[in-house]
Amino acid sequence: MVVRADFAVEREALDDSTTLARVQGEIDMATTPELAEPLLRLAESGTRALIVDLTAVTFMGASGLHVLEQVQAHLRRSGGALAVVAPGGIPLRVLKLTGAERALGVVDSVDAARARLG
Repeated sequence: MVVRADFAVEREALDDSTTLARVQGEIDMATTPELAEPLLRLAESGTRALIVDLTAVTFMGASGLHVLEQVQAHLRRSGGALAVVAPGGIPLRVLKLTGAERALGVVDSVDAARARLG
């Protein structure tokens, strides 16, 4: 788990092939490295399906979007897939405004993400 006073990434294996990463706090230039490191490590380690849950994210800038795109690219190269949980708030708004909502597989719950990833 990566933790700062205002930022955390918790990882949980949901099954043999699916990992859930719950992100909490603000994703900005200061926290982007703390987001990228564990997510890219998961993507490069052979995780087949990664769910990134942004439900508890209070702010997300373009740097957070860039990390999600990098993670997705790493997963795709190894035959894996990404789903992003963003039920509302600023993360969903950023994903919609940039047109990344569809490309990143944005859904509104962890259950919907699991269904999307099969």
